[in-house]
Amino acid sequence: MKLHFWKSAKYVPTNKFFTLSITILLLHYGNTVLAQGQRNYNYGNGDIMSTGGPKGQYSYDNKNDFKAPRDTKSGYTPPKPHVEGPPSYMYREAYNLVQTGSQYGVVDRNGKEIIPSKYQHIHYYEDRYLYFKVQNFENKWGFMDNTGKLVVPMQYDDEPLVDEGIALIKQNGKFGYLNEVGQPLTPVIYDEAKSFDEGVAVVKQNNKYGYIDRDGKAITPLIYDDAKSFDKGLARVKQNNKLGYINKTGDAVIPCLYERIDWSNNDFAYVQSNKKSGVINKSGVIVVPLVYDYMSGFCQGLALVSKAGKFGFITLAGVETVPLTYDSANNLCNGIARVKKDGKWGYIDEHAKLIIPLLYDDAKDFLYELAAVKMNGKWGFINTKGEIKIPYQYDTVEKSFSYKEKALVGIQIKKKVKLHYINRWGKQVD
Repeated sequence: MKLHFWKSAKYVPTNKFFTLSITILLLHYGNTVLAQGQRNYNYGNGDIMSTGGPKGQYSYDNKNDFKAPRDTKSGYTPPKPHVEGPPSYMYREAYNLVQTGSQYGVVDRNGKEIIPSKYQHIHYYEDRYLYFKVQNFENKWGFMDNTGKLVVPMQYDDEPLVDEGIALIKQNGKFGYLNEVGQPLTPVIYDEAKSFDEGVAVVKQNNKYGYIDRDGKAITPLIYDDAKSFDKGLARVKQNNKLGYINKTGDAVIPCLYERIDWSNNDFAYVQSNKKSGVINKSGVIVVPLVYDYMSGFCQGLALVSKAGKFGFITLAGVETVPLTYDSANNLCNGIARVKKDGKWGYIDEHAKLIIPLLYDDAKDFLYELAAVKMNGKWGFINTKGEIKIPYQYDTVEKSFSYKEKALVGIQIKKKVKLHYINRWGKQVD
């Protein structure tokens, strides 16, 4: 028989301390007798966080500091484990998972059997009523309470997902919900369903989506072609191939009018309808008319736009701070944007001032105050003042300078291009 500690997604801080005892011959854990060589980890009487898993070796204190138990006989301290995400939660009641062969059960801190060791899987979930998710060897799931009483029959095909106290269940290929005490919240009738977020869940039936509340009542009819979970009081929906947003009462905050909605921040989104782009606020009010053929995200308060083949920049108020006069342009970053006109590239600042003349056959963005530019068939590098810092000598520039302060450049030798790295002074550093 093996004694395990749980792994769960919950997080409960604690200021309790734990002690560790290693069994060498026989060890009594309450009324539970562990065989020679087994280990018992006693974590005191309060809440504790543990990385869980079969060994139960690691824990975190209330400051989220790692604590590794030390074998007092050998002096060995296990290394800090790699844990994805925050430390997992170990239950208030100090239940322990007991393994006998491939079968699992549960005992309390005194060794009293709560659930006999005859189940395929047991997952802990602390709730007012639904404590344990249990799977039998017929691959059916149900719920037991903290006394080991079966409160939800073992009849569900997949492990129930519990969020906000409500369990999402699957039976015979259909989905439904159980409330906090394990009673049916909805019939098991949905083709698809999602866990509850912000008190609302997405459901699908007959290829249409809608929303239900915590009472199982419909917030919206099943009318949408697609629907997302709620986030900060709004949910994205799709109807007749158009996107929009609704609130928790089912009212349309942003009507389904757009092919594209991309939020640049919490207050504004750039949208596209009938291949024209503009900007709306979170109330759906248009703040920049949908007149542009292309619009990028906002950077430093400006967005790159194009209309009738010409590029420029606008503010959130729709003011064209950089007139749409350029044949091509890239986003404004670090106060500088590269622009093209009449076949030549140069650079402007956020005030539309041409700070580096339109001289170059090709050009790349500035990275770490250097930009690759091409003139007369060769590449070199300039600074933000337009001064040549690395002479024109390269046939290709595969990568501009990165945080490692190296650029990958190439020189053609006969029919092959030999690539190598250079530093910011043009010295080869391969």
